[in-house]
Amino acid sequence: MSVVVIGGGPAGLAAAASLASAGEETYLVEKDELGGFPKKHNFHLLAPRLETYEDVIQPLINEAKSKARVLEHAEAIGIEKKGDKFNIRLGDGKVLTADAVILASGFEPLQPETLLEYKAYLYPDVIPSWKLEEMLSPNSPTNGIATRPSDGKRADEIAIVFCAGSRSRTLGVPYCSFVCCGYSCKQAIEIKRSNPEARVHLFYMDIRTIGEEENTLYWVAQEECGAHFVRGRVAGLEKRGDKLIVTAEDTLLNRRVELPVDLVSLDVAVLPSKTIKDFAQKLNLELTENGFVKTSRVVDTNIPGFFVAGMTSGPKLIEMCIAEGSAAAASVANYLKEGKGHGSKC
Repeated sequence: MSVVVIGGGPAGLAAAASLASAGEETYLVEKDELGGFPKKHNFHLLAPRLETYEDVIQPLINEAKSKARVLEHAEAIGIEKKGDKFNIRLGDGKVLTADAVILASGFEPLQPETLLEYKAYLYPDVIPSWKLEEMLSPNSPTNGIATRPSDGKRADEIAIVFCAGSRSRTLGVPYCSFVCCGYSCKQAIEIKRSNPEARVHLFYMDIRTIGEEENTLYWVAQEECGAHFVRGRVAGLEKRGDKLIVTAEDTLLNRRVELPVDLVSLDVAVLPSKTIKDFAQKLNLELTENGFVKTSRVVDTNIPGFFVAGMTSGPKLIEMCIAEGSAAAASVANYLKEGKGHGSKC
């Protein structure tokens, strides 16, 4: 019996490591490097516990590499099901045949240039949150200090904009991207630790932190950062001199706010990965109205033998992605044990 896991982010790594540890012949296919979005953008601390990437994700990479058959820089570009078998075609022409598949293809971030009101297409100091993440890593070219891309100067006044594109029916993203609130609070902590003189302004519609993220929010607001929270959507952004002027309506204080800042970071919406749509067409895979894979029992799909984990079925925190990877591995093992074509049993 063989299993192919597509996607080497947190969910895919957990799935591959669990399956291989259980003795299943496991292939892990990743189009870039193992580690997913956090690896690609050089994350240092992870929300909500402020643990390091090296402590949380690197061990999964090490375990997957030691136990599974890892194919990095190998993109799955096609899939078909014949009987109980899946044939996965890779970009180099190779075909992997599997008895079960776990799709953990992650997500696509909304491109900030499409959000015209924030003028990222015009001002280089308006950046997506992952660019800020790259700066905040201690081993970055800026040594963990947020700077202005336009001139390299240290950014002492920083605006973080929540829900940039999320919950917008106009953009076709009517849902909450879920990860942004805690993630933004985490970044505020990192900014303040690396530059105590910095002031962080957080523009939000409402705060949707859960569980341990509430502790992170408290640290930002009270204990460590003294961050400035503004409840109101950003209505305008323009350049005056060497500053960006952020305009918003503070709905708590019922007044217009204009803040001069050095840098604006947009927490852009989480979108379904392109792989989902492609595979859905090839397998008649059921999707949700927002384009993520529709599931039952968390990781099961309408295709026997085809399972999903992580953000393939919707936005979620890294720790949830890891848990779903392990859950998908358990479902696959049960599926293979009980007999292919009958689905998993509870």
